[in-house]
Amino acid sequence: MFETVVVVPRVYPGIFAFDNLMSLTLSPPIEAVEGLINEGQNAIFAGYFGVGKTMFAGQLSISLAIGREFLGRKVRRPYKVVFIDFETGPTAIRERISKQVEGAKLSPDERERLSSNWIYVNALDEECPFYGLQSDKHGLEKLAAFINEVGGEILIIDNLGWFATGDLSDPQAIKDFYKALRGLRTNCESLKDGIILLLHHLTKPGEKSGRCSLLTSPREYLSMARGSQRLLDFAECRLALAEEVVDDQVVHIVNGVNRTAVVQPLVIQLGTESLSFDLHEDSELRYKQAFEGKAKQKQVFEAFPKGEFTWTDVKSMKVEGKVVNPGTLSSTLTTARLNQFVAYDSTTKKYRKIFEPGAE
Repeated sequence: MFETVVVVPRVYPGIFAFDNLMSLTLSPPIEAVEGLINEGQNAIFAGYFGVGKTMFAGQLSISLAIGREFLGRKVRRPYKVVFIDFETGPTAIRERISKQVEGAKLSPDERERLSSNWIYVNALDEECPFYGLQSDKHGLEKLAAFINEVGGEILIIDNLGWFATGDLSDPQAIKDFYKALRGLRTNCESLKDGIILLLHHLTKPGEKSGRCSLLTSPREYLSMARGSQRLLDFAECRLALAEEVVDDQVVHIVNGVNRTAVVQPLVIQLGTESLSFDLHEDSELRYKQAFEGKAKQKQVFEAFPKGEFTWTDVKSMKVEGKVVNPGTLSSTLTTARLNQFVAYDSTTKKYRKIFEPGAE
């Protein structure tokens, strides 16, 4: 007669049996900037030279530092921001940031938060301890000590080409670079769930770029980023800024791919005086682009009642004789709210339709 022997597997960190995995209490991804980027992500922000990456990143850094919405999108809270500049220099950065702050009309409290939460590092200054900083062991140890000292939660690096050690076209060098970023997060408590945003260039314009749209084909557009494809593969968030002609108008587009979120494209314009981006003033143009490829969402939006309404008011709404799927309804409201076609009052939990197609 054989005796039944129960074999208990050894327990290793990070290895789970099915039931153990299913029993875990895990937090969903946390959006730092709604419809754009989540906490804990390494993000590539690509674009051609001179398209406005640094101005966009500067404006974004201000919103992150003060916790104010960015181009109509919620910012979760104020963050401690460190902006490391390898490319532009303090003269231009100061001019741009000062105009952006002036245009934002900050309250006294926001101005105080900006003063305590926003730090600029001029890595072009030979006397700066971060002059020539690179992502090698010595450079990251020095950077980690500084991040820990100031409590940095958002690290913006302008740009990747100056910072990364090794050949960006070498897949192994890219793998080593992301391993180095993991080590930086491990050694910086404040950065563990923070964001590392790496500004980066695209390859030179060519035949492919002429027929590739960031708005409609973000994956293909991003594939033009300089270096190995692994640079994008290993980034949880991949964004780009581009100039495109839409309905005979030159507009700026921000779009991309996020591993744990749906990126909602931005159709924006640059103010020459404020050096800040705003949602494009042509609401009809933005409406057309916001619902591009989203025919069902467009139908649902156009069926929303005029004036105020609640989720309960529209959850049983019918389009073409069928009750709208809750997921489609939720996605439509998100698209409409982020593009400022509907307003939402979190106190009353009421929506209000503020844009009617064809009314302008």
